[in-house]
Amino acid sequence: MNVFEDQRGQITLYAPPGSRNGATIAILLEELKLPYRLRVASKGEEVEAAPVPLQARNSSGLPLLTNFQSDGEHVSICGAEAILEYLLERYDEDYRVSYPKDSSEYREMIGWLDLVFPHVNRNQEASPARFNMEAVDDGIAFARKALSLYLNLEQHLQKTGTRYLVGNKCTIADFAHFPYVAAAGDTGLDLESEFARDLARPVHGTWLGISKQGRLAILTNFHEVCREKAIGRCSRGEIVNSWLTQPAESTQTVHDFLAKYTSDGYMTGIGGFNLICGNIMEPLAVLSNRSSSAKEVHWVADQPGQTVGVSNTSFDDRSWAKVVQGEKNVARAIEDHVGQGEEEDALVQRLLGAISIDTLPRLDGDAELEAYMDYLPESVFVPTIGRPETREGPVDNESPLPGAPDGTPKAAYFHGLYGTQKQTVVLVAHDGRVRFFERTLFDQDSRPESLGSRDISFEFVCEK
Repeated sequence: MNVFEDQRGQITLYAPPGSRNGATIAILLEELKLPYRLRVASKGEEVEAAPVPLQARNSSGLPLLTNFQSDGEHVSICGAEAILEYLLERYDEDYRVSYPKDSSEYREMIGWLDLVFPHVNRNQEASPARFNMEAVDDGIAFARKALSLYLNLEQHLQKTGTRYLVGNKCTIADFAHFPYVAAAGDTGLDLESEFARDLARPVHGTWLGISKQGRLAILTNFHEVCREKAIGRCSRGEIVNSWLTQPAESTQTVHDFLAKYTSDGYMTGIGGFNLICGNIMEPLAVLSNRSSSAKEVHWVADQPGQTVGVSNTSFDDRSWAKVVQGEKNVARAIEDHVGQGEEEDALVQRLLGAISIDTLPRLDGDAELEAYMDYLPESVFVPTIGRPETREGPVDNESPLPGAPDGTPKAAYFHGLYGTQKQTVVLVAHDGRVRFFERTLFDQDSRPESLGSRDISFEFVCEK
């Protein structure tokens, strides 16, 4: 018996469980109103369909689409982008979810698909997708790519002021990103707030962010004598999250929020930090659990023209040259911008310049991060220092950290590369418009980012 005889006119989609590329194809099939069957193929499972391309016989060749047509012709296609192209050419003749091939909209649409699907370029060479996450098994790696993708989408939609990625209708370009946006909750990312994330921890805390409701938070950490004290009983970035990610209808004030941390010894056992938090257009609180005085909370931004520097030391510690010099650099940048009557983009560039001044002394080329520790307070910008980490696993028999209580071992705490990775400028206008600009200088593996992809800039108006 020919088992395919009963399946004429039937499309079958084979995809591994949880496949976001498979979800994109399924969305397109639904939008085109095509009847289809979905077959979930587990990793390593043989795909029982014939004829099937050899490279798609197991799940490594998925997703796979078979179409046994009513005239007896059998089509088998593997690979997400090839399947999408086939479905659009054959079943979207009236361009409900696409555009004609000779249009600029079509080229733009393909450009968006190339971001998430591996493809073949004009030289017939395989090209990896910039945000391809289908084959990423590691949760941290997925979250890093997902966050970059979300910010890229936000930047484009803010710039164009439209609801769709291409033109004035929902197309396959939008469908291709739906599964990744839907997965934001699975990665612990909140798309209602704009901030970079600490992706080394499950809570994905942050050190700087601003919410759509106008809540602002910035955190600087203190250097601790060992890894265990830095980790503490909770992530310092989680404190920032707890202020930024409150429900839109929350009526909690800054004083209410701070009361949780200033009572009952709540901050004991958390790595050292300074937290600046509050609402835009209002005074901001500075909370520290390593204050050099009995005063736990200071208030800033409570008068016009005020410039305040906060770094990785006590709020009132003026011995750090980077704090004093940083304040002067920023104040001068603003003064020059106003004096020249420049546009907003020029202010962003001036502020980036103010936080890019490198005055760090250079040590021997083989010097590790530990040798630089006493010099870090001298420079606002820290170039890449130290040596790449080549060892795996815990480090045994490490020398104790000088001055550490009980000779606490540093446990690779000072190994690897260190430096300024990101630079962020947040501008807030009197009408509540927020400009969020972030420059990523190095990726997670300390490789320099290309000039074309290192900057992200977008705007929104606070809802408060």
